[in-house]
Amino acid sequence: MFLVKLTEFEPLLDSTSYLAQYSNDNADIKFAPGKLFLIVPNRSPRFFATLQLSPRWFSNYSVDHVHSSKVSLESFHDAMLDGGDFSSMSIHLLDKTNQMFLRFDTPSSQIQPSHHELTLSPPQSEDIQICEHELDLDKFVIVKSKSLRRVIKELPIFHNDSIICVSVTTSQIKFSIASKAIVLSEEGQHCKIEGFGEVESQFRINLCPMLFFLNFTYKASKIWFYKTKNNAYTVMMVPAFGIYGQYAIYFPTT
Repeated sequence: MFLVKLTEFEPLLDSTSYLAQYSNDNADIKFAPGKLFLIVPNRSPRFFATLQLSPRWFSNYSVDHVHSSKVSLESFHDAMLDGGDFSSMSIHLLDKTNQMFLRFDTPSSQIQPSHHELTLSPPQSEDIQICEHELDLDKFVIVKSKSLRRVIKELPIFHNDSIICVSVTTSQIKFSIASKAIVLSEEGQHCKIEGFGEVESQFRINLCPMLFFLNFTYKASKIWFYKTKNNAYTVMMVPAFGIYGQYAIYFPTT
């Protein structure tokens, strides 16, 4: 069985517009029984930006097995933009086809539904598996958005030198590049640190394109940082869609 329907699709429209700002147009879309994923890879600097939505956000989310495909983010966005005057959107996938059908409806029987057909292609295996990495939920850092905004604005980050070393102890987190470091402390109420010991732990992230990450700091009051259990990725989590969704940015550790 496959039926996905939502009555408030404007937030999804806004999210696709936001992710499309830096993508090369293609995104992987993954419908799983427990969550919908929209996955956009950035090749240089390397990271994966994802939007993850709980079934509870949809008015109907009936997905009995995983469906993964690559779709044009621009076409998906434009279809929703075209259907903006309608009150609901349904997503349909037909077996043995490479098409995704969007149907836009309104309660009025006098207005005919609108349909859009999007061409799908096979997903990239590495991209589509990114969300299968389990998070180490026992260790994390919560940074106030205004404090991370300061880090992004004050560190001289450039495209060719955008790697930031992040050092964490029990009481502070330090963001540093070769020429400058910014320290955020629990005592100063800039962050909250859980599960880290006295021995300094380090990981690396990048915050380029700067405007892309800067905009995240205006989407939520706090931002979470985790490591995956296999230490393959550092993950930056930004709440979205109330309690029903989140942006998750995966930074490879190597």
